[in-house]
Amino acid sequence: KAARETEQPAVLTIDLPYRQGLLGLERASHVIILSWLHHAPRTLIVQKPRHAAEPKGVFSLRSPARPNPVGLHIARL
Repeated sequence: KAARETEQPAVLTIDLPYRQGLLGLERASHVIILSWLHHAPRTLIVQKPRHAAEPKGVFSLRSPARPNPVGLHIARL
């Protein structure tokens, strides 16, 4: 489920060697996060979303299932 559906806050963990890279981030209102959706299937090209009557291609959906499972997220600080 999407985070919005669960009403649970998302937690982002920054490994210790990278934490100094956050210096000055408090001035920003939002951050862009790239993630590797390692549990997402990479062979699914067409799927039928629960809200649609017909199947759709993965590139027309927000599904994490795609050949290149890079996630792009924008988060408010």
